[in-house]
Amino acid sequence: MSRTPTLLLATGALLIAMPRPARADERPILSLIETGVSLGERRSENDKGIINKYVVRVRGRVAGSIDGADRVKIEWKAGGKVAGEFECDIQGAGGVFDCASDDEKPFDHHGALQAVFSYVDDSEDTSTPIYTMNLRVGRFWNWYQRGKKTLHYPKFQLVLSDLQGSAVVRHEESSHYKSEAGGLEFFAHVAAGSEGWAGKSETLRCSVGGKKLTDSAAGPGDALLAESVDWRGPDADKHDVRFYRLRFRPSNLTWGTRDAIGDDDLKQQIEKGTEILLGDHPGEWSCDWRQKGKVLRTFTFTVGADGRVAPHPEQAAGLSLPPGDVMVGVSFSDDVLDDYFDPTAVKATGFFGRAWSAPGTVSALKLGKAKGPAELSPPKGAKGGTEVKAR
Repeated sequence: MSRTPTLLLATGALLIAMPRPARADERPILSLIETGVSLGERRSENDKGIINKYVVRVRGRVAGSIDGADRVKIEWKAGGKVAGEFECDIQGAGGVFDCASDDEKPFDHHGALQAVFSYVDDSEDTSTPIYTMNLRVGRFWNWYQRGKKTLHYPKFQLVLSDLQGSAVVRHEESSHYKSEAGGLEFFAHVAAGSEGWAGKSETLRCSVGGKKLTDSAAGPGDALLAESVDWRGPDADKHDVRFYRLRFRPSNLTWGTRDAIGDDDLKQQIEKGTEILLGDHPGEWSCDWRQKGKVLRTFTFTVGADGRVAPHPEQAAGLSLPPGDVMVGVSFSDDVLDDYFDPTAVKATGFFGRAWSAPGTVSALKLGKAKGPAELSPPKGAKGGTEVKAR
């Protein structure tokens, strides 16, 4: 069934059906903080040694007006050419999808790759690009022995360094409020080592125009996006890199205004100052996400008189996010708490390789010192995979 609305225009004795442009909440938009790409290993062995390749797996959500027969198509591009493509069925009106590339045709490309997402409208027989991820596939190494020789084979995984500078706040709704108010949920990204990521009594400390507000509890949940282990030999240390997406709900922040609050207990908490209503504090916000007195990230954003976080300038410059999701600025302390950090990558792009486009985005970034690297140089004499360089 077509979801494209129409207008009927009278021309003489004829009625001509004209398509009406879809509203913003109807157009399919890839949810960038609910979508992830990972690589799955496909290993074989012959007389020449171990051969290793990978398949691409994608899990995510498309927001908008969704039809059950529609699909998401992913083109895996190397050097501007399509190396393979596959489609994901959409699971219900929520727009969720989960699928992988052909297991019988694995890839060995590494370097600069692209994942081009398109929305396939079954009723209209159309395929519309909705997002392009400019990714880096890293080449990591493991060892094996043939006789007395220690040999190496490549393992491929994504290096998602640019995501560490990408964060979103979501305006949620709750039964405690009318439709014009609700809670906030933050999404951010970190890079950890072999011990993984573990929350340690995080808090969110916000100020508005330099005036400090009451701290919020902000312990996150996490989702592992990509993990790579580089192990060069039986006596070598393992080099483990893990990229996580974190999400947390500040314990005492409510978006909206006084008129939108329908819960008497909540009103009393706002009066006491134990609950912070964004509509009471319009202006420029700066929030330090802290862990045992140290700052993990600083989030910056503007709150309007309507009590909502205002869209970031990048959203006017082409960054499409689902309704209710807003990009927020991210800065780092000098000593970044992540185990791995590439300030050059964070400064260049965000949200899976999208170049920063709005004036002022890069100049507003405060970047800490580099930590890493995530990807090491190949072992001497080791070969494997097809390198793809950025065009």
